[in-house]
Formats: sequence, structure tokens, C-alpha cells
Amino acid sequence: MGISYIRAKSKYGPARRIVQQNEGFPGSNELPVFLKGGPADKILFGITAGLCGVGIISFVHLVYTMGFAKKKA
Repeated sequence: MGISYIRAKSKYGPARRIVQQNEGFPGSNELPVFLKGGPADKILFGITAGLCGVGIISFVHLVYTMGFAKKKA
């Protein structure tokens, strides 16, 4: 393990590792990348989408409530 090995590893190591990791991914099978993990990814995506929907609805409700003052009796 000489200096040239360390230089070569630091210079080309990460790129080679990324190429090896990318070879493990399946080809195009018409699935979005966020659903390629199977049922667990579908559940997590559903939860995330639901929480985003709740957040958007809450924001719209907040803007509506702050924008229109309640009528005084």
C-alpha cells in the first residue's frame, strides 16, 4: 500500500463506487423512483402525500380566517 495506491484510490474511488452502485439499479420498468422500494415506499409516499394535503388545507383555512374578519354581533 504505497502512496500511489492511496492517490489512485482517492482520485478514482468515489466515481468507481458510484458507477458500481448505479449498475445495481433495475432498468426502466415504468415505475417512478420513489416507488421502486415496494410496499414500504408506497405506504411512506401515501403518508407523505396525505400530510402535505392536510398542510395545504390548513394553510388555506388560515389565510381565509385571517383575511375575513368575523362579523361583530
